[in-house]
Amino acid sequence: MEQKKKNDWILALIYIVIFTAYSISVFLLFKDWNTVFWVSYGFMLAAYVIHITCIFSIIKSNGLKSAFFGVPLGMISIFFLLAELISSIAFMIYRDRADIKVAIAVQTVLLCALIAASLAAIMVKNTIQSASADTKRNVISMKGVQADIEILLHRNTDPETGIALKKLSETIRYSDPMSTQAVMTQEEMIMSGLEQLRTSFDTGDMPGVREWCSKIELLFAERNKMLLLSK
Repeated sequence: MEQKKKNDWILALIYIVIFTAYSISVFLLFKDWNTVFWVSYGFMLAAYVIHITCIFSIIKSNGLKSAFFGVPLGMISIFFLLAELISSIAFMIYRDRADIKVAIAVQTVLLCALIAASLAAIMVKNTIQSASADTKRNVISMKGVQADIEILLHRNTDPETGIALKKLSETIRYSDPMSTQAVMTQEEMIMSGLEQLRTSFDTGDMPGVREWCSKIELLFAERNKMLLLSK
């Protein structure tokens, strides 16, 4: 964590040095800093700040989120930053002949496009994060259900019941961890069935346990089929 903070500060310093070099260059190269010059410089500064924000957002992402969020947003911000750099320098070169309204209009379009594209990429990122979090919760829930069946397997002494519990455990293991509203009813019935299964096991009703194992397997089959159709 400490090294990451150091890297962030180093990256921030690099960006400061780059923009300082840019600023010194344009102020040395161009004289007679009129309104067009200052407008172009201001838009370039705004685009640079947005680009830095995008880059640090990418750094905070990791794993799957980086693959879907980091690369597109990074490329978007670099593309529009270069477009603004070229535009601002062009208007600085022709500052005496350029119309201030044209300078503002062109660079406003570029800046708004960058902001809109960045916000769209962030929305995609948030959607992926939400889906990832939901998947993680469902995986944990599915593993919890499977763990309950495994515990019953270890406690079981009846061979026939052991086969039924083992088969149910395998069904749960290979079931899709995702969940949607479309399978909510089946999942509620599965949880209710598991409660009945545990009750039957605790009371020594092994035929009841085997019966509930079969019923829950059928519910999982129905759930998985409906889940597949809903995707």
